[in-house]
Amino acid sequence: MSPPGGVGQQAADAVFGPQLLDKSDFTLLFEHTILSILPNVVFVIGSIVCIYQLSRETCLVGRGRLWRLKLLSSALLLCTEICSLALWSLPETRTPAAAVAVAVSHVASIFVNILADAEHRKSLHASGFLNFYLGMYILLCVAKARSLFMRTEVLALADHTVITITHRMDVLRNVDKFYDMNENRVRQ
Repeated sequence: MSPPGGVGQQAADAVFGPQLLDKSDFTLLFEHTILSILPNVVFVIGSIVCIYQLSRETCLVGRGRLWRLKLLSSALLLCTEICSLALWSLPETRTPAAAVAVAVSHVASIFVNILADAEHRKSLHASGFLNFYLGMYILLCVAKARSLFMRTEVLALADHTVITITHRMDVLRNVDKFYDMNENRVRQ
């Protein structure tokens, strides 16, 4: 068995497969492709459809305090994705699929922003698609964080993944829109 963090582990991480050496852990290539790229691409495609459908609706809720809070939360998520790009670009953490996974995740975060805005203004209900994506992606990020915590050379990425999970949970939480609706009625 190769020492943790050694050349054997880096070579094993470059192989597509769910097993890393003798550990019960995923390889980084498997994590990037199956746990990151795939769900993010599906979300981007699905959100394009949702955004198109919502664009045909009339505005039901104004841009009040809750809207600003949702966009701030989504913007913080976008900032964590930018930090993730910087961390995965470091020589000791760079893998073949890391750049693609982070880029696709960054695009998905942009679509989270756009869909959260459209859903807030044009629907009375929370976006089921957005909530499903965020919930599933949080579960996948927990698996990735566990895997990263097992590797001593990428502890900064493990910590960052936990921060990303908290930002996604912040975007996910379901806040009542009726406050913004009542605030707009008072103004009229």
